[in-house]
Amino acid sequence: MTELKSTDIEDKKVNAIVLMKKSFSQETHIVENIFPIGVSLFGAPQKTGKTFFALQLALSVANGNDFFDRKVNQGHVLYIALEDAQSAFQKRIQRFNIQITDNLDFLFERAYSQVFNLEKVIEEYKEKNEDLRLVVIDTFAKIRNKPKAEYDVEYEEVTAIHELALKYNICILLVTHVKKKIDYNNPFDSIYGSRGVTAAADSILVMFKRDIVNKIKELHVIGKDVPDESLFLVQDETMAFTIVEDITLDERIDENLIRVIHYVVAKKQYKGSHQELASLLGIALTGTQLYHLINNNKNILEDNFIVYKNKLPRAGKARKMTLEYIGDSDD
Repeated sequence: MTELKSTDIEDKKVNAIVLMKKSFSQETHIVENIFPIGVSLFGAPQKTGKTFFALQLALSVANGNDFFDRKVNQGHVLYIALEDAQSAFQKRIQRFNIQITDNLDFLFERAYSQVFNLEKVIEEYKEKNEDLRLVVIDTFAKIRNKPKAEYDVEYEEVTAIHELALKYNICILLVTHVKKKIDYNNPFDSIYGSRGVTAAADSILVMFKRDIVNKIKELHVIGKDVPDESLFLVQDETMAFTIVEDITLDERIDENLIRVIHYVVAKKQYKGSHQELASLLGIALTGTQLYHLINNNKNILEDNFIVYKNKLPRAGKARKMTLEYIGDSDD
């Protein structure tokens, strides 16, 4: 530990009365009460909409539109896409079906920690775009210099990014992975890595579906100068997230269908007859009844990334079908 000399203390101390008389910039948040200037962490399981969420944020800041009814500090946004191709982002933006501006730029990289210099990227972009407000890194794991999950190592790593954000007066959003099993009572502990990652962040957001067949997603927010908050969100037909005020309106889903969904997600694929599946799961339905249940709820299966095909050649008298879970790749 470095020893502080008395002269250092004298130079660095600020009297409380003097502090309160100082004038500081009022710009403390890029998005009011959610994304402060500094480092924000955003984690969610695969196929929950991480990239759509981050892209919606980027478009809101670039366009100056409110984000979940919060005021936005408009400016340039640099979205560093380290996993997906240009065509994937084009499709997502087209899906949003909104007016875009030239305030949003993408940097498509296949980054490796040994060669990716985040400060150089930000510095060069800031020189040409003084009103840079937000940098999105999707995903954080791709630029990590020290992949070991140790508290001191990860705290130092995120702190360095925090210092960059303060230096350039921006918000740096680190899109990150979460653990497979989320503790719903302590969702922030699900952020992948040690607690050194979350300890150095200015705000932390975790989004998940509590029920695999429920369209509603929970967004939990916490931070140093950010009020604790929980929001309930749904994605509309454009894939944009909106706040749900009354979650009691969510429709009931047949318990037998829930059992089918859980089975297919766990096993990845089922091929056989409807009657065989009913017997396998202990469902008190005939093959015909299960056929109608599945056939009438294709939309719910699609929401859970399950592809249903029933126009297969018959084996004897039984109607064959397949159910395949395609949610292993991230969004």
